[in-house]
Amino acid sequence: PKDQDCGTVQPPVVSNIVEIFGPSDVPTEARTGDSFFATFYALSTRRGVPVPDAVITWSVRDSVAALPSGISLSVASGVATLSGTFTTGGAYSFTLVATDQAGARDQSIFELFVSDLTVSTPYLYAVTGTPIENQFATAAGGTAPYSWSLIGAPAWLAINANSGEFRGSAPSGASSITSYPFTIRVEDSSHSRHQEAELAWSFSVLLLDAVEFEVEVRDLP
Repeated sequence: PKDQDCGTVQPPVVSNIVEIFGPSDVPTEARTGDSFFATFYALSTRRGVPVPDAVITWSVRDSVAALPSGISLSVASGVATLSGTFTTGGAYSFTLVATDQAGARDQSIFELFVSDLTVSTPYLYAVTGTPIENQFATAAGGTAPYSWSLIGAPAWLAINANSGEFRGSAPSGASSITSYPFTIRVEDSSHSRHQEAELAWSFSVLLLDAVEFEVEVRDLP
């Protein structure tokens, strides 16, 4: 365009362009206790040529509080690192922003769901030929009530789908101690984001004849 005062042609304004580069396999799902590590760098260019001595500032849009609990942003030599261990379940959405000294910027948006559903159980055992009683799997996190099932369990072992109580009768003919491996599976009842958890465990069956009792006899004074 021509300048109306002097009739000279003004050069077009050329803006910087900032582009973020980082891993393509950033997870979208995780569990509490999982570790996370990802590094990012940004390039500022003008007319396709890197801007010399470009200074990149990194930030998380709105607030660092937008990051998943346990994850933090650190910056060293212009490289941004998101790292830490997920500590709290939930759905997270956050934006990583890179800005150069001219105000040009780029952003990467991340959406991540962290499951906090866990399953646990004490040592499971029974004596051959006796019913299994008062032994439960327990769950924490997610949304109760829970639904229970077993994967790869022996035919004589079952679990109450609602309470997590183990049912069945230990088989006869076992050796002194026989271990039966299987997997415990629990599902929560959340309608917004369904959660599942599994735990590899085993059930020990004791042969009755192998259970020894010692009776100590002492003379009364």
